[in-house]
Amino acid sequence: GRVVVRAVRARGFRCVVVDRDQRVLDGLAGIGAATLYGDAASRSILARSGLERARLLVVAIGDPMSAQLAVERAREINPKLTVVAMARGRTEVRAMRSLGVARLADPEVEAALELARATLARMGISGPEQTAITTGLRRRAYGDPTDGGSTMKPPGEPPARG
Repeated sequence: GRVVVRAVRARGFRCVVVDRDQRVLDGLAGIGAATLYGDAASRSILARSGLERARLLVVAIGDPMSAQLAVERAREINPKLTVVAMARGRTEVRAMRSLGVARLADPEVEAALELARATLARMGISGPEQTAITTGLRRRAYGDPTDGGSTMKPPGEPPARG
């Protein structure tokens, strides 16, 4: 969450962070985030977070059940909310897609993509070509987010066509 907060605050946007670790909240408050102590899957905490006015929810919760509950309950408060989330592996990606999560990040996939990009850079591939290649690999890994719930594809399987 810290990287997301830094990015959002660098552009002057307001953000609210919910966490059960006061030390984490103190650190994020130090870089300009509004903070709320509690469980992000709790209806009462979500109700106090200002979600009814929010445009975006970032879910960076390690526990898959809590992350899914946070998404479900946040959508009860604001059905038009755009949600981006972390998910590990095909099962979690599929579950989050079924909840309408707009964009997903699997830490292992993202690390592999960064390693691929660094490898291409070292081989002299231009920045735009690195971006094109890694974008294609990302699409292949996650599938088409507009196809109603695709999941990450096994290696060698082409992306869904529609």
